[in-house]
Amino acid sequence: MIRLLVKEVAEREGVRNALDLAKRSDLHYQTVYSLWRGESKQIGLETIEKLCRALGVRPGQLFQLDPDIGESVVSGSLRKDRSKKAKKNSETQ
Repeated sequence: MIRLLVKEVAEREGVRNALDLAKRSDLHYQTVYSLWRGESKQIGLETIEKLCRALGVRPGQLFQLDPDIGESVVSGSLRKDRSKKAKKNSETQ
């Protein structure tokens, strides 16, 4: 699961709350508030760009990939998906 780190990054950069970030980023308050609370399910590239410019960070710093419970990112579900695709491709050739 990908998790947004907007609040954590913003606070680290000296932003006190969602309203302050909305003013700095020129985004609507409601948009920033839902990002701040981690409630957003999707985010547009323009929004990511505005957040990055307002906070002085790179896009990757706003996200975290949490592995499924009990699995690591490398040895868990991502690797299983790749091996299934590789096996399927070899069977069809």
